[in-house]
Amino acid sequence: MDHPLMPDPPGASPPRTNSNNADSFSSSSESFSPPFPSVSASSAASTTSPPETTSSFRRSSRGDRRSWGDVSGFDSRSSAAAFKKLSIKDATTDLAGLKLLMRQGSWRAIADKVKEVKKRSMLRFPDEQIVYSTFHVLALMKLRSYELAAEELKAIGDLNSKNFRFEHHGDIYPGKSGSMVPFALRWLQAELPHRLGKTSTTIDLLYDLLAHCNERIDFLQSSIEQRSKRDSESREQSTVTADSAKEDRQEENSNPAVPATEEKEHKETVNTSVEEDGSPSPKVELPTEEPAMSDVGSNFLPSEVIEDDDFGDFVTSTVDEGNTVYSTLLNRWRRRQEVVLCSVLGHHLSQKDYMVCLKWLEDLVKKRPHDVVVLSKFGYVQLQLGDLYGARRTFATVEAICEQQGRSGSSLIARLLARNRGLLYFSLKQYPKAMKEFEAVLELDPGDVVAANNKALCLMYSRDLVTATQVLETALQRYPLTALNETLVLNLCSMYELASMNSVESKRTLSAWILRLAPDDFDLTCTRL
Repeated sequence: MDHPLMPDPPGASPPRTNSNNADSFSSSSESFSPPFPSVSASSAASTTSPPETTSSFRRSSRGDRRSWGDVSGFDSRSSAAAFKKLSIKDATTDLAGLKLLMRQGSWRAIADKVKEVKKRSMLRFPDEQIVYSTFHVLALMKLRSYELAAEELKAIGDLNSKNFRFEHHGDIYPGKSGSMVPFALRWLQAELPHRLGKTSTTIDLLYDLLAHCNERIDFLQSSIEQRSKRDSESREQSTVTADSAKEDRQEENSNPAVPATEEKEHKETVNTSVEEDGSPSPKVELPTEEPAMSDVGSNFLPSEVIEDDDFGDFVTSTVDEGNTVYSTLLNRWRRRQEVVLCSVLGHHLSQKDYMVCLKWLEDLVKKRPHDVVVLSKFGYVQLQLGDLYGARRTFATVEAICEQQGRSGSSLIARLLARNRGLLYFSLKQYPKAMKEFEAVLELDPGDVVAANNKALCLMYSRDLVTATQVLETALQRYPLTALNETLVLNLCSMYELASMNSVESKRTLSAWILRLAPDDFDLTCTRL
């Protein structure tokens, strides 16, 4: 599923067609870390094609006909009707209010709020200004106003400018150093050219951003190693000092006439704080408790900073001192590195540069040989390439690693393994077996809409269109806030057309239901009306 803070990833938008061809279906598989696009299971099986005619499907019974195309679940009685969006009047203009609007997909309201704040000159500090500008750029990209987003970025200027460094504003941020630019803004700046038809520029910028992440990771790893070395030397010195003091006491006891020279042990205290980008800030003493948000009017909890700092909170965060500082920042930059790398792979996949993707993933596998998620992604690209034998071998390796580590009983791992088998069976056109695997995923997690979508496709290719449609309708009605995405809706509407039974009426009812619930960036062309 798409990350709530990300513009549509490359290749994720529903296909747009001018014809009413009902034989176009979109298949999704394991949702990679955002913004990595879902791998299409159907594209892995190049010889797979939908049934030729409606008559080849299972004939519906009279009971089926009563429920066929019956979208009464998409009415005011639906559980989705209870969902009420926060109105723009009720939302506050601080970061907490913007975050609430963001979580419900009210991108127009966010754009209006940011304009209001800037018009009323409510932003006093440079870091506040760039945080709100980040929200504005994101909202414009979500609304597909790419030209306006480009103008906003142009107005912001060079993100590496000294104006965006804390030390340049010493009177406002005394003793603080480092960049105040949210990492999300750098990612948005890299992704925007693709939306303007300049994919090669986006790929170049993403590689630059990836190099930036690698530099920060190398710096933090070096800092951790140096600190560990200093701690080790300090412990050794303490041991030597203690042994020397013991010998002096023994000598003093044996010869009391000789005055003992009392040495004071001076312990050096290092009060070096570390900024969010890894830069040292020696003049600032940070709290030694939970990580704290920088003072930009935020009411978010510290745990949210560590959990969702990259794209959830557009605020530069600070953490407490000690080796855990570097460890926390190292993990954060590794997550950012993975996000950027997934973006790079997503663009290469959309251009069918499968070998480039495999090379990147192969390098990752060498660094993390026991990471079953990375290995599974490697297998998904092999499916895209049509290398079914290689994918089978990769998935077998994943299962062997999980068994060796004793993790096969984990619900998360069990879903991963079942999903892998399901995609492989689907690519081999063994649809009943694939459907059983996706059902196993749904038994462990009924809200897994990706598995529901893939199960419906298995039913459709097995010529059971009635049940396939019911699976998608049920997913939308039970889990509207997570299942409501263009891929699933496109598949459902295509099935309505393929059945040729009240398709227009059913799609209109579904569209009206979607309008009450969907975020502002939802693309209604997926209903094929």
